Amino acid sequence: NHSKAHVAEEIRLYSELVTDDSYLVVMDGAQALVSEIPRGNSEWAHDNPLAAVREFLAKTDDFERDTTYERFGTTCVPEGFLRRRSKV
Repeated sequence: NHSKAHVAEEIRLYSELVTDDSYLVVMDGAQALVSEIPRGNSEWAHDNPLAAVREFLAKTDDFERDTTYERFGTTCVPEGFLRRRSKV
């Protein structure tokens, strides 16, 4: 299920299991970027994993985006590599 609500709940649950300096990787955020291509879905423009990631990051300081894995500009995981900040 790639809906924003479903992915947001997965992020909430899994984020509790991520240790300091480790990652939570949220897949398929690119769905938001392809809503208008053939065989796409117009609902994806707003109801997608990327929207869930952005909402999650807006509500917490425990995680930050790591853009290292996006450096070549081609990924199905835009903004989806979330590193838990060290508490020390």
